[in-house]
Amino acid sequence: MLLLPVLNAMFDITTTRTEAAGVHPPLITFAMLGALTLACSLFAGCDMAIRRHLNVLYSIAFAVVLSVTAYVIIDLEYPRLGFMQISDSDQVLVDLRKSMN
Repeated sequence: MLLLPVLNAMFDITTTRTEAAGVHPPLITFAMLGALTLACSLFAGCDMAIRRHLNVLYSIAFAVVLSVTAYVIIDLEYPRLGFMQISDSDQVLVDLRKSMN
């Protein structure tokens, strides 16, 4: 009788985790992220056009920061596809399943 509630809780948490991984923000959120990136680039470009001397370090740093920020946000949203993957935490569930067989 002690084993059934524990097994039920284990199945519930895997179902909850699977459902949470499948739920993503609407596509408009990613479109707004892209529009915000373009708007920031436009404002930075207009400011750089006014100045006489272009600071290359600031230009490169701005591009890198915007690109990395957008990449990290998208990569965190799809944890099984990108650079940062959650496969290490899945190993616990795989080991548990092997021990049940």
